[in-house]
Amino acid sequence: MSILLKQLLLIGCIIISTTLLAQTHPWRLGVNAGLNLSRGHEKADYILAAGSVKPGFQAGATASYTVWKGLYVESGMSITTKGIKHAKADTWIGGTNPPITFTNSSLNLLYLQLPVRLGYDITIYRELSATVHAGAYLAYGIAGKHTVKTTTTRNAMEDTRIKTNSFSSDGYKRFDNGLSFGGGLRYKKYTLSVVYEPGLQNIGRSPANTTNTYEYYNRNLGIMAGYLF
Repeated sequence: MSILLKQLLLIGCIIISTTLLAQTHPWRLGVNAGLNLSRGHEKADYILAAGSVKPGFQAGATASYTVWKGLYVESGMSITTKGIKHAKADTWIGGTNPPITFTNSSLNLLYLQLPVRLGYDITIYRELSATVHAGAYLAYGIAGKHTVKTTTTRNAMEDTRIKTNSFSSDGYKRFDNGLSFGGGLRYKKYTLSVVYEPGLQNIGRSPANTTNTYEYYNRNLGIMAGYLF
């Protein structure tokens, strides 16, 4: 296990343990889970198929501390998936009805993520309130697969399906960081939130033994439901 991953786990454990031990009002522990809609931002000096949104999930625990009235600091630990999908069709040259090769790729990146956010809770009516927050996140890639599937019409070529480790030595970089901001609603102990996470770290690697360059930045929109203890 890498030093960075150990540090993330240690920070998360300290936050959650401190919250569990604290019985005073300013501390609050919660859990949440929901849908991720991610689509990485790519930069390349060669042609890429247009990327599309890849659905995923996010789940974890949060710990918040009320600093003053509705102002609070929030952190925690979560498991989250990010990535992108590509699809293209290449028509063979020659003939009146040439075969077509369809290529579909799916990049799946699984992270252990630590957010740190500053938020504000605005009371709307009695136990119903709106929240806004902004901050940053650190993430470490713990697993992932990059799947490329090709299918050719008219049996002109054998179909293929190739899977590789997303975080291999020539794959994507494990460490990521970026911004985190959003808002939501809270009713009693139930929450509904939306968060947008633009990555600031280039996790892409340029192809080896070529002059081509490639950059990849995570982009993710999360929609989550939660419960506060």
